[in-house]
Amino acid sequence: MKVQSIIFALLLMTGILKAQSVQFGPKAGFQVSNFTHVNDSRAALTWFAGAFGQYALPVEGLGLQGELLYSVQGINDADTDIYKERGMNIVLPLLATYELMDKLKVHAGLQPGFLIRSNLVIDDEGGRLTFDRTYKFHRFNMAFLMGAEYEVMEGLNAGLRLNAGMSDLFIGYKGQKHNSFQLYLAYTL
Repeated sequence: MKVQSIIFALLLMTGILKAQSVQFGPKAGFQVSNFTHVNDSRAALTWFAGAFGQYALPVEGLGLQGELLYSVQGINDADTDIYKERGMNIVLPLLATYELMDKLKVHAGLQPGFLIRSNLVIDDEGGRLTFDRTYKFHRFNMAFLMGAEYEVMEGLNAGLRLNAGMSDLFIGYKGQKHNSFQLYLAYTL
């Protein structure tokens, strides 16, 4: 009886998933990235790219969205562009979406992130030097995010998003978080 119930539940879920709208596609954009409470630093213009998947829930206007993105985050030296800190991350935004009106959606959720590598880059007259500083950062981070997305034309969406860091960045220090403001394009296949 237990096996039959599980099989029935799986068949029912498969039918529900088929009946609902599932969309996916590529996504890329630019972000103004900053670390809070870091002296002598200013925001940096960085980029991100990856893919998204959307699932429309049976309640009108509500949906779920997951993303898999490669994101370059960091800061620049406050006075010059000689020193740059750049972290290469895999981030997995998990969002609830709501369609406010035709073509306009808002979203909010959490973003777990995984640091792959962090480099200090020094550009001066002598050339470019790169130092691996991954050991100074926590490998896992979490952020709260919220934003909006507008369908510019069929399949093409433009969006903006604010990411507010919830996790400490540096090992042995408290209070430094990563925040970013993103502008992006997403294309539904």
